Amino acid sequence: MKKSDKGYLKAYRTLDSEWLKRDAKVKAHLAAKPKPQTTKVQISSEGYKPIKHHADGRGFPHFYKDVHLLRRGDTRQKQEKMMQGFLRVFMRGTKDEKKWQQPKPEWARTSFRRKAFANWLTDTDHGAGQLLARVIVNRLWKHPLGRGM
Repeated sequence: MKKSDKGYLKAYRTLDSEWLKRDAKVKAHLAAKPKPQTTKVQISSEGYKPIKHHADGRGFPHFYKDVHLLRRGDTRQKQEKMMQGFLRVFMRGTKDEKKWQQPKPEWARTSFRRKAFANWLTDTDHGAGQLLARVIVNRLWKHPLGRGM
């Protein structure tokens, strides 16, 4: 088929009753196409726009860029700025928190604090990994037996 013939066919199809019937069926089918069911989930990550929580109307922001030590837990009594730390009661042998922290690469848009937390949480030798394993096993036992170990 020549290129010029395609133009004639395109013009003629609007006059052809059989083509118009089929085209109407195709358009009706496409219009009735079911929409996919979506579920809204929370993504916990760094570098993305913060998700609004249920703090509306109480004067609290949805996200704090910096974390401060609060005197008596009052958000209006901020003291010094705090850095990331880990619960020392779960640390074995080492008390050096820098072990799990990594310097932020130049290309990164995140602070890599979540990665440091994940490293600490899964470290079975010096971090909280052994506790995490016990908690997971406890949860697994709870489902079939009705209670944890």
